[in-house]
Parts: sequence; structure tokens; C-alpha cells
Amino acid sequence: MTVRPFTFLALALAMVACNRSKTKSSPGNSNDPSQIVAKVDDAVITVADVQDRVNKQSPFVRSRFTTPEKKKEFVDSLIRFEVLANEAERRGYDKDPEVMRVMRQQMISKLLQKDFESKLKVEDVPDADVQKYYDEHPAEFNQKDEVRTAQIVVKEKAKADKALAEAKALPKAAAAPAMPSANEQTGFRALVTKYSEDPEAKQTGGDMQFFD
Repeated sequence: MTVRPFTFLALALAMVACNRSKTKSSPGNSNDPSQIVAKVDDAVITVADVQDRVNKQSPFVRSRFTTPEKKKEFVDSLIRFEVLANEAERRGYDKDPEVMRVMRQQMISKLLQKDFESKLKVEDVPDADVQKYYDEHPAEFNQKDEVRTAQIVVKEKAKADKALAEAKALPKAAAAPAMPSANEQTGFRALVTKYSEDPEAKQTGGDMQFFD
């Protein structure tokens, strides 16, 4: 029984791949925002959708999707999102009370945000009010410095020493922790894959995220 969901998702992803290959445009038409790049059941993903999703990412993340290969990875992630969302809906999770509560909270947040933006612009806020808020909420504007680390987990010292030597030999940029990517096996991530004995770390490139 535990195999069936994964089998379904694998088949769904395979079907999506077929649909996408049929609808994908030629490179010469890739500048058309309405061009369909993928279709998952009734959900359609266009060039404009992909660009809009990319633009909503942080500058650090956006910089990673500048090549056709990386953009294809991003489209693949959108497809997986739609496939999993469809499967969750098929199983009735859209009627789950907690899911419905979160959805209603998001709708309220969007309503208040849109209503606030339509009535008040940044330039309408007096400088004195801005300064007052800043002075009364120092914690929001004075955060502790944070670092982002990644680790290689091994059991033997000889193996650790070897991994450390290779890590020290990496260029500075390649040694920095990187966001997970299915096809990115370079720099420190490659060393994690090569040496780490922690299965979860292999999936995340050893990334331990940020802490102060």
C-alpha cells in the first residue's frame, strides 16, 4: 500500500513530461509570454507564469535561473508542484479543516494588503511617523549577524581529514553552501555527495541554513 502513492506520482510526472514536450515551443518563440511551456491536467504554465515566479524569488535565487538549463529546472519544480497539488486535492486534502483555515487566512491577508495599498502610499506616510516606528521597534531593524554553514558527516577521522583537505582546496565561491539542485554537483555539494554518510545531508548539500 505504501508504494501506490509514489507509483502514481511517478506515472503522473511521466505523463506531464509527455504533455510538456508536445506543447513546448521552439527557441525562436520563447519570447512570447503567452507561449505554453507545460500543462498539468487543466493547469497551464506559460512563459509569463515562469518569469513571474522567478521574479518573486530573492535576488540570490533569481541569479541562479539565467541559463536555459536552470530555467528548465525551475519549470520542472512548477510541474512537480502542480502534480502534487492535484494529487492532494484528489485525496480530499483541500477539504481538510487546517488547510481551509490557512487558505482563509491567506485570503484575509491578501484582502487587507490590497485594501491598504489602494488607500495608502509610502510617500503619504510622514517622516516623523516612520522615525517613531523605527525608534519603537529596534529589534526589527537591528538583527544579529548570521552565518550559513554546510557540513560533511563522516565516522572516520581519516575520511574527515581527506574531505577537509579537498574542501580547503576549493575556490572560495565554490566552498560556500549552495541551494539544493538536482543537477548541481559541484564545489562543496560534490564533496557532500562524495563523502557524507548522512543521507539527509546528501539531499541538501549539507546545508544547515542560517543561525547567529
